[in-house]
Amino acid sequence: MPRGAAGSPGQRVGAGHSDDKLSLRLNGELNIAYSEPEAVHALLERLFYPDFEASIKATEPFRVDWRNHIAELIVNQL
Repeated sequence: MPRGAAGSPGQRVGAGHSDDKLSLRLNGELNIAYSEPEAVHALLERLFYPDFEASIKATEPFRVDWRNHIAELIVNQL
């Protein structure tokens, strides 16, 4: 997810999860940081805006039940 206004110093693009073990080791995610305004604009136009247009906005909280807690216990052991 893009952070900050396009073109502002210190742009960061990535998942930004607080648990880097899950993001990097299991999901293969990583963050990219840069400050080139044209690159930020191109990434927004090519990747994020098309994804946002095809997405359905979540209007209600996701339901959490016992399975979510079990999955969290397992993931935290990795």
